[in-house]
Amino acid sequence: MSEWPLSALRKPKLVLGPLFEDDDLNETLPAAFTAALQAYPVVPTSVVKRVLIVTYQQSGSTILGELLTRVPRTFLHYEPFAFFTQGGRIRPSKERYALQLLDELARCRLWKVPLYAMSLDGSAGSYKFNRFLADVCEGGDSCSSPRYVSSLCLRAQTQAFEMTRLSVSQVAGWIQRNADIAESVRVIHLVRDPREIYASRRDLGSCWSDDACGSAKTLCPQMRSDLRAYEDLADMLGPHRLHRVRFEDLASDTVNQTKKLFARLALDLHPNVLSFLTRQGTGIVAKLGKQHRTTSNASTVGDSWKTRLPKNTIREIEEMCGDVLLKLDYERMFHSVNSAEQSNLAQIPPPPIFAR
Repeated sequence: MSEWPLSALRKPKLVLGPLFEDDDLNETLPAAFTAALQAYPVVPTSVVKRVLIVTYQQSGSTILGELLTRVPRTFLHYEPFAFFTQGGRIRPSKERYALQLLDELARCRLWKVPLYAMSLDGSAGSYKFNRFLADVCEGGDSCSSPRYVSSLCLRAQTQAFEMTRLSVSQVAGWIQRNADIAESVRVIHLVRDPREIYASRRDLGSCWSDDACGSAKTLCPQMRSDLRAYEDLADMLGPHRLHRVRFEDLASDTVNQTKKLFARLALDLHPNVLSFLTRQGTGIVAKLGKQHRTTSNASTVGDSWKTRLPKNTIREIEEMCGDVLLKLDYERMFHSVNSAEQSNLAQIPPPPIFAR
């Protein structure tokens, strides 16, 4: 009796776009995951929309991530640079590696950064913020399988990056170095009252051991530098690929601000987004804050810093951040802005990427 050839006895490979199944998976791929890979075609990289949320720790970015992921086939990369961080920003010695990671993520090549992919289901479970992935991987090994996650990412029509670690100038430099996908990139600069950020950070346990994280002396220069770099980035990207939004405005007028944001960046305002906002009703920020256990979103929107911070601390922050408060149209508690502060932003030297 003839024997079957060895090749016939092996489990056949399932072709997933340009990639293959993960032989190291310790379980059967969930049916929902398989169905998604079969139902959705790979999206050409030239037509994928890439949305970079540039913001600060405890700035309330959870709400933006929630809104963007309500659009079907949106793949969210949640805080990918946590391991490269010091003082709320990427360490200078690690910047090259962080931006190389962004290169791979923007092209859905998680199979080239397997350690990062496998961290998605770590203690923080960051994959859970990625609705497109979480809905099909069902909490199993496939949630962090480099090849399967890459395969799903390749089927996303929009990629969103929620980042509190990159500066505006770093984003600008990255866009310039990635000319092949530069036209697909949109940038949202989410800002928040620095007094509220400081108050929220004081309540955050992870900031207790990081002096820079809980320091207004660190936060104000970061925001000031971003505001200066934003003007140059606007010249680079134009009005329809860059948008700044204040967290307070988004929280207090969520529907209108969401419509404005999506229209400005030519994003698909899917009915799911509006129905989500309708279901949530008022107080959406507090609800999301409790859901994701984020101190910033759970706090009272706007002026809670007035009761959470000592008066002398408020005065110190206003002195250090006077020009930032002015630029972002936040009222000061103690004194009006003088002419020197009004011109301070214009006197700030441009970041290296914009030096001429």
